[in-house]
Amino acid sequence: MFQRSRIDVLPATSSEFVGRRAQRERITALIARGARLITLTGPGGIGKTRLAIETLRRDVDLPTRWLALAELNAETAIAELRDLAPRPDGAPHVLVLDSCDRLVTALATELADLLEADPALTVVATSREPIGWIDEQLVPVPSLDPAQALRLLRIRMELTGRTAGDEDDDILRRICAHMSHNPFGLRLAAIRLRHHPPAIVLHEVSGDAYDRRLQWSDSARVGVEARHRDIGANIAWSTSRCTPAESLLLQRMSVFPGGSAGGGADREAIEAICADEALPAASIESALDRLVERSLVIVRLTGTSARWYLTECVRLVARAELHRRDPVEANRLAARHLQLRRLEVRRAEGAALPPQPCVVTAQPPVGAVATPRPESDRWESLSRAEREVAVLAAAGWPNSAIAVRRRSSVRTVDAQVAMVRQKLQITSRAEIARHLPAEARERMRCEARARRETARS
Repeated sequence: MFQRSRIDVLPATSSEFVGRRAQRERITALIARGARLITLTGPGGIGKTRLAIETLRRDVDLPTRWLALAELNAETAIAELRDLAPRPDGAPHVLVLDSCDRLVTALATELADLLEADPALTVVATSREPIGWIDEQLVPVPSLDPAQALRLLRIRMELTGRTAGDEDDDILRRICAHMSHNPFGLRLAAIRLRHHPPAIVLHEVSGDAYDRRLQWSDSARVGVEARHRDIGANIAWSTSRCTPAESLLLQRMSVFPGGSAGGGADREAIEAICADEALPAASIESALDRLVERSLVIVRLTGTSARWYLTECVRLVARAELHRRDPVEANRLAARHLQLRRLEVRRAEGAALPPQPCVVTAQPPVGAVATPRPESDRWESLSRAEREVAVLAAAGWPNSAIAVRRRSSVRTVDAQVAMVRQKLQITSRAEIARHLPAEARERMRCEARARRETARS
């Protein structure tokens, strides 16, 4: 949609604008006060460019020029900036620098010189990370709220010719949540919903090993920039600027649950899981700060604490990179995280903890007497594959269908179901459902709907 690098009018838009009232008011107030550099920050696809367009078109009555930087190299971008002369009448005016992400370092000095040479100029920049000028005003662009996200998803669905009834709202809301209420993710979900029922699409954004959202694409549509065609390309636009330490930390943090629902992890937990000789604990704080600046990690702050988490989309990409780079390390980190979770459960239950970290072993000590496991420990004892089979079986899928879904044999699934029953200490597959934790029960309900949809089709 924004192909020309420099124009004297704001780019046209072609769809309804949803939400962002607080951010529009903030930007308008900053411009009215004469702020020199206003940077809209946030993850890719969150709507920074659209927010800038709508605010300047609706709320700001000043001459505006637009410079799109996404497709420019540093040399060309610097030349464009140097070619921007101050207005001869000295009247206030605005310059929008759109998509500064990859040129932040190259542009910082030139931008400072431009602001010094033109006192009447306000620059509005969009970037996934701050530019770093001394008096820069940051305006973080958050995710939409749940109601706004649902409205936008329905609007995007209608553009594809697909409508959904009120009875679909619950599933659509959950799809929105799995996409972190990000407008870019909602656009991809709407495209997927054109040919698939909501229950199937919800299954495809489950966040587990069978999540398919990384295969979604918008590449067939005209006007879509390369970095906004799929989730992988969108996130790679940010990760390409990471240092080796930042990349390593991001990959290792993928063993923690994604999204805000899990509550995030504190720095102590992140260091316990992620630190080693290649990534010393002393370096993690600064790497975390940089990942937050790059809009790759979210931090939730209170008056006394900070907790960090990855959105589901970032986690899936980081996890795939981790497994591709070193599957042995990925399994080791997963085991370390499982051990930490068990210690946290014991601490929450008030149980006495050992003076040093527990060692996870495959077998109990010789002579140990087996004792019944608590239900939470029974579920944790299942392998990833066994958990997947357990959810599908609890949702009513027969073993033959599970085998097709998992590209396995019926004999293998039979053995896995038997192992699930043994580890959960139950006698029937009908009892599996009551042993599922909350997140697995949600997945089970989704699978049950998908099974009914399949039976009707």
